[in-house]
Amino acid sequence: MKRIMILHPEGTINSNPNLSGIVEILCELGYGVDIYSRRREFLNQEPPCSGSKIYLTDLMDPQDAAILFAPGVPISEETIADVEVTFRQYDLVIGVDLGIIEACLVAKIIKVPYGLISYELIFEEEAGHEQKEPEIIACRDISFAVCQGGIRSACLAAENRIPLNKVMTIPVGGRSIVARERSYALHEALGIGRDKKIALYLGSATAKWGGAAELLESTRTWDDSWVLVLHERNGVIPRGFHEHFGARKNVYYSPFPSLPFNKLYQLINAADMGLAFYTPIRCPGTQTGLNLVHLGMSSGKIATYLQHDLPIIINEVGEMSEHVRNHALGRVVEDFSQLSQIMGSIDNYELQRFRNRGHLFFQSHLDLNMTIKPLLNAIYKVVLKGYTR
Repeated sequence: MKRIMILHPEGTINSNPNLSGIVEILCELGYGVDIYSRRREFLNQEPPCSGSKIYLTDLMDPQDAAILFAPGVPISEETIADVEVTFRQYDLVIGVDLGIIEACLVAKIIKVPYGLISYELIFEEEAGHEQKEPEIIACRDISFAVCQGGIRSACLAAENRIPLNKVMTIPVGGRSIVARERSYALHEALGIGRDKKIALYLGSATAKWGGAAELLESTRTWDDSWVLVLHERNGVIPRGFHEHFGARKNVYYSPFPSLPFNKLYQLINAADMGLAFYTPIRCPGTQTGLNLVHLGMSSGKIATYLQHDLPIIINEVGEMSEHVRNHALGRVVEDFSQLSQIMGSIDNYELQRFRNRGHLFFQSHLDLNMTIKPLLNAIYKVVLKGYTR
């Protein structure tokens, strides 16, 4: 059996249907896949499928991307010898985002190919050269890189100094559509009348780049037929959030705890619209500026809504906004001041018109069962057809 090592510092594989789907498909094809991540409290960090394993590590700084090697500590001959023995069973190493730095190191020690799966772009002008340089160096000899296509892939190639012909396109998305069966689970749990339509916001309610503050402000003038339900991605609305934004008669907080991806349908099937907003915050050292300007097809939130056939309302985010318009997937707001008017104009007739549009788009553009083919071909070439060590 060929074995693949994945270095994923963030440790959120079970809330990332794209990455967990990649692992599932590789295991179904007979690969053994081991995922190495930082231990994250309150997260489900079980192996995503049979044939995969997860190894969790605890290093000093929980914010650092390091998994195996303490940052700033020189790699000794003894450490190199330990790596050669401990990881010699692997035929390929894949780094996810900044995991590429350690992936490069391990791959060179055990003399196997390595690749990159990119979900978050880090731009040198925002992070600074000192922070960006290790990532650039780590990408010099990669066999392949995965990004989401278009301008976003071009940015990855330019920022990480990767030949563009090594960057393959795989939009963020899970596997297969999920049947939509209308439920009133949220209405019943929250005491909302069935005559009310629910707009669902998945994600971080406190992240400025997610537009939650602007969204909540807009609810003051929403049509009475709509209510907003906020579902914090870790299942817990942050302390003090209610006091900060005040009570609203049309704003509710999800009664569900943090849900694994295969249970999200319970939440999504009880909603009428899915909301996703990305507002770039240009701040040095963060990934909330140019990374969001060039969002492209990298939104897992949007892909998940469409996978469940939930129509969406998004702001102007480039490529995905055009798809929403061209494929009638929902509505696009150019400015949050328009949101109240748009909500009021969406009636049951229009919601009916959106039916099946999300599923059709997901199947043609986002379904990982289809989009993963370039990655499988790349892995086959460097692993199964042989690699000169």
